Amino acid sequence: MESLRVPVRREYGMSAAKGTRVVTPRANVDTSQITQLRAQGFSWKKITKQMGLGVGTLYHVAPAIKPTY
Repeated sequence: MESLRVPVRREYGMSAAKGTRVVTPRANVDTSQITQLRAQGFSWKKITKQMGLGVGTLYHVAPAIKPTY
């Protein structure tokens, strides 16, 4: 298992040495769809599953929509 992680660590180390970063691409999120789903009464968890996003991503891109727990 560890041998599978070594190349990834090496890539991160080499990019750090060059002064660049290896990052995950940004998700394309339609905030109007989030607003519509919230208006229909969908929970945050259901919206994330439907849109294929993480909860943190959803909260980050929709700061004007206040989450209710």
